[in-house]
Amino acid sequence: MKLLPYMLILVLVGFFAPAKAQIQDDLWFDGQVILTDGQVVDGKLSYYSDRKTGLLQINTGNKILSFDANQIVSFRFYDHELQRHRRFYSLPYPLAGQNYDIMLFFEANYEGPHISLLSKTEFKTEIRNANPHSYRYRGYYIPRWYNDPYSPRTYNIMVPYETLYLVTPESSIEDYSDATPVVEQRIRYRKADYDLLLEMMKDKRKAVEKFIETNKLNHREKTDLIKIMHYYNQLKSDES
Repeated sequence: MKLLPYMLILVLVGFFAPAKAQIQDDLWFDGQVILTDGQVVDGKLSYYSDRKTGLLQINTGNKILSFDANQIVSFRFYDHELQRHRRFYSLPYPLAGQNYDIMLFFEANYEGPHISLLSKTEFKTEIRNANPHSYRYRGYYIPRWYNDPYSPRTYNIMVPYETLYLVTPESSIEDYSDATPVVEQRIRYRKADYDLLLEMMKDKRKAVEKFIETNKLNHREKTDLIKIMHYYNQLKSDES
């Protein structure tokens, strides 16, 4: 599936009212949104996306505009806390238990001509026993010193859980891992589907397996997974 060309044929659908309440008001980024009607909007944006809906607001300076995933091709912004550019696409995802797709936001972790890696982050409330004033959590890596074992206080924080997805030009978006808490610098994703990965690369499976073994790569770690996918894309490109 070609990500951007596919998005350009999406149908424009109306936005519904609960969007503002669901978007996290403290996470705004300077960015740009591309709409399905061809408009490009710059401003401060905030977004929300789970497995059922994708919602976005952008403050253009004069007013706040609201959209759902059906109205958006993609959006991007620079994340100063993570110190990297981030790009999201609005893509069709099969709704569980239904025979149709819905449009949701997915972050592009790695884009290749033959296989790509996407992700989705959802926030869950968790209890911590520590001093809540030592560090204001904004949805990113939680340092170990944040959990102070000597503090008797109990309070809630929002912890990001990230799920990884694989997609090829011939496939729909496939779940690769279970939702995994982003609470360490080195994350090993839960129940990463190694069989699915190899099935999507079955025409180069032996070469890919040898590459993984030779370089001692772990398919549960994102950096290693991207190396594997990049190697496969290179093999495919060398054919042409």
